[in-house]
Amino acid sequence: MQGRMFDHIQSLEKSRTNWRIKARLTRFWPTFSPETSTIKGYNLILLDDDNTHVHAYAYPDNWRAIGKEVAEGKIYTVENFQVRDTIGKLRPVSTKLCIRLLSSTIIECVEDDALIPNHKFEFMDMGDLLEECNRLTENQNPEFAYDVIGVVEHFKHVTRKQTRYGERDQTRFMFSDGRLKFSVTLWGDFASSVNQTYTAELQKPVIGILTSAKLSTFRQENQIGALPSTKIYFNLDIDPVTEFRERLIEEGYKSPPDTDESSSEPAPRAVIERTSFKELIENSLSFVLKRTVVVKFVINKIEEEDSWWFNSCVSCHSEVEKVDKKFKCAECKRNFGYCEKRFRIVVLADDTTLVTNVILLDRVVKRMGATTVANILNLMKKDSSVTAESAVFKSIVGKEVTALLQLSDANVNGDSNLYNVVDLCDSSMFETAIIQSTPAQATNSFSVDVDSPIVGIELFQTPGSSESVAKKIKMDFHVHGFVIPEALDDLNIPIYEGSMYIVENFVTRRAMGTLRPVTSDMCIILNETSIVTNIPLEIGRFPRYKFEITQLGDIYSIARNLAPDEEPLYALDIVGIIIDVGDTAIEATTSGMRQSVRFNLYDGRNTIRVVLLDEKVSLLGHILDGDYQLEPIVILTSMRPHFRNGVLQVSSTEATKVYVNIYYHAVWQIRRR
Repeated sequence: MQGRMFDHIQSLEKSRTNWRIKARLTRFWPTFSPETSTIKGYNLILLDDDNTHVHAYAYPDNWRAIGKEVAEGKIYTVENFQVRDTIGKLRPVSTKLCIRLLSSTIIECVEDDALIPNHKFEFMDMGDLLEECNRLTENQNPEFAYDVIGVVEHFKHVTRKQTRYGERDQTRFMFSDGRLKFSVTLWGDFASSVNQTYTAELQKPVIGILTSAKLSTFRQENQIGALPSTKIYFNLDIDPVTEFRERLIEEGYKSPPDTDESSSEPAPRAVIERTSFKELIENSLSFVLKRTVVVKFVINKIEEEDSWWFNSCVSCHSEVEKVDKKFKCAECKRNFGYCEKRFRIVVLADDTTLVTNVILLDRVVKRMGATTVANILNLMKKDSSVTAESAVFKSIVGKEVTALLQLSDANVNGDSNLYNVVDLCDSSMFETAIIQSTPAQATNSFSVDVDSPIVGIELFQTPGSSESVAKKIKMDFHVHGFVIPEALDDLNIPIYEGSMYIVENFVTRRAMGTLRPVTSDMCIILNETSIVTNIPLEIGRFPRYKFEITQLGDIYSIARNLAPDEEPLYALDIVGIIIDVGDTAIEATTSGMRQSVRFNLYDGRNTIRVVLLDEKVSLLGHILDGDYQLEPIVILTSMRPHFRNGVLQVSSTEATKVYVNIYYHAVWQIRRR
């Protein structure tokens, strides 16, 4: 081997294994199994003298066979390994290939080599990070993790936080490029180690580098989070840090005072800015971080009288396309047998500074007109003299409103002056609460301070019984809520399905896990301070049911794309006629002896096998007894699709309910067939 030249990382390819490279180990970390906490493998980032780096990994048995202890920053020769295509998301480096270390791989520590850099980063500008946050959909991860450079502000030293995994250390700070800000929250041992390296002696402003970081969004705030591969460096002695600090100084940046209290108070939050159409158009780029603003205007006229409603997805509320008697949602990538109908009215708005077009979305029109699209269309069918003008337009034109506008990318880029109006505010209540903020004061996160007197914005708070818009209009959103055991007794009220309640003082969280009972991406947690009040007079003001029906013909494609033990993200609501009901049986399963009943569900076109388990068997009691005069059409909620012995079926879950012959449009459609 003596005298053999080293291969360059850039030259690696998959055809052979007798490679020999010389590289610096810039990062090293183990990967743990979330279920068992055992080590799944070991990961290395190797950097050579060509300033090319690569991700290498070894399974535990191979790493034990190699028998080497390694340290970050040292130089190693690595011989005899495989080269593979990289797969998956959030890869730690952008190299298209990775290295798999074998039991025969040889790793030797050698003298330091000044030709090999100490670090390599692939920095992404924070402005581009913001675009990534807007581009990525829920639960979507990019191909690569991000390296980010920024100034550390409002560093909060470690505190112990109670989580569902027990008590854990937490460290928080804001990360800024002098213009944009992102929140960073670190947990566990990583938080503790970062806390030890962030000291008062660090030169200010403190320039940080986050490697292999992940973007996330929590409570409408864009955040940078850590992965197992993430490292954080403070005031690293490299040119990009020096140049970054010099730029900040040239621009007059001053480090904010350190909030070095062990506090869980959130970072300062942006306020909702009141503005005008003229300001929005002439200074559109200044609103890139403030996507929700308030404008007061008068509605002069309806611009497009023929296009005042659209077919909406029952899940995400995007516009759907009707294809072969199904409604196809491009956002959800799902097909539905029915859709919802929502207002979308283009009007001419005048705020005294400028006259421009705005789009009044469904929530706004329902609040102003106290009606829905479905109600108007039904009236039109019964009475030909009823028009959209008489039913809703006359209640809109001429009105002065204070409204929340949600700005799009096209709005802030100056490409469009057509604005979406997403909600109304009570003008008299709102006047004293709006703060005239300047663009420089805003951050990329948006929220409303819970202590501020903005009681007119129903969009961001739970309405009280006296002010609830629920008394006036029909709403059609639903959300999964649950009660922590410690709070169950404190609620001190029986809860019955179908009743109406006011729910106050609760926590909202991003929905997690698989087989969620509804597709809402947020959930509600009731705790010891929550208040639940029954309001029997409100019964009937809201829809009694909301289902997200999946067509039986679409279930196969959903189940086929799942791994053998993988669950779908959401459980399914399905509808059909029960046929071929089998006997109730006791069967042996991997979970023990379980009661079951099997039958087929038929929707007029397709049939699927259904299994109800344990206590859910009793839900079919009245159907099996033949107590219905009309042929029973059932809706089964929160069902799990899967294959058993190669046969597709859906099984009940804890959230499953059975509804028979209810007054619901999906049931009508089955009966009309």
